[in-house]
Amino acid sequence: MADHGELTPGTASLPQYARNVRLVRAATVASSLVSSIALGPLFDAYLLDMGGNMLVGTVESARGLLQMVLSYPIGVLSDRMPRVRLLRYTLPIWTLGVACLLAAVVNDSPVAILVGMAVWAPCSQCFHSTHQALMADSLLPEERTAGMASYTVANLVGNSLGPLLQVFLILALRTDDWQVGLLHAVICGGFALWPVVVGLNLALKELPARERRADGAGTAVSVYADADLDRRIKGVKVRWWIAGLVETQTFITAIGAGMTVKFFPLFFKVDYSFTPLQLCLLSFAYPLSIAIMVAVCRRVAQKMGRLPAAIAFHVSGTACLYGLYFAKPLWLALPLLLG
Repeated sequence: MADHGELTPGTASLPQYARNVRLVRAATVASSLVSSIALGPLFDAYLLDMGGNMLVGTVESARGLLQMVLSYPIGVLSDRMPRVRLLRYTLPIWTLGVACLLAAVVNDSPVAILVGMAVWAPCSQCFHSTHQALMADSLLPEERTAGMASYTVANLVGNSLGPLLQVFLILALRTDDWQVGLLHAVICGGFALWPVVVGLNLALKELPARERRADGAGTAVSVYADADLDRRIKGVKVRWWIAGLVETQTFITAIGAGMTVKFFPLFFKVDYSFTPLQLCLLSFAYPLSIAIMVAVCRRVAQKMGRLPAAIAFHVSGTACLYGLYFAKPLWLALPLLLG
């Protein structure tokens, strides 16, 4: 891990680390709220109505490609400077992207939406990468599995609460059809929560990583012996085989899920004639079901081991995805989606 210079190990207290962990979780929920309301399923439906499949694909491709290309340099940058300082440098640029997207939606400008997304996407990637690193820095190695699981749950809870707030807004507006005015109101309502994200990130405190403290607490210990991980297969260490296989299956899964899961709301809008309210209820239930399964998977992994549990859940999830392809009735499609 890179040396952060002016950060002095041994000067921080446990309550300060605990406070940072709470703030990271809260900021993650707030950021997910903004993203799920302003740039979630109703935003995709808005793009579909404005420019068809081409605009939806262009905007989402731009967001995904920018995040993928910049993920490594952002990771390097977050390792070479204090995490909190990097977040504070990013916030003004990210806020500029929010303002651009807000203006683009108000003026129905596809070009401005692309420009705003080009600013938003790398900042969002920096936010999530740096927050995960900050969470790891604030926990001891033996606490990180549970800590990162709670981070994932916080992200999913935010993504679930966003559509729920959209439901209340739609009910308050007393309209449930695909009018541009309704989509404008709901999307802009998400951007109105942005100051909360800024405030929570500004409240974070720069601290040294706990495992680098002067008292020596938190020395990382792998559950696998170094001799096993350093054993070579065809000239390559086992640890690199593991990393490569995990990343390969993640990449393959992302290709399938990226072309399906992201656009499930549009599928239900077009093929099942879902109204905005129904789409928001579906978007509320979907990440909530994932959050529940994350907790279930953790308990199963404690009983049968991480690898068997990961394989079992991955295979069952893929089976549900294939089942959804063949399922036609709505009563059958919904359980497969949420399963």
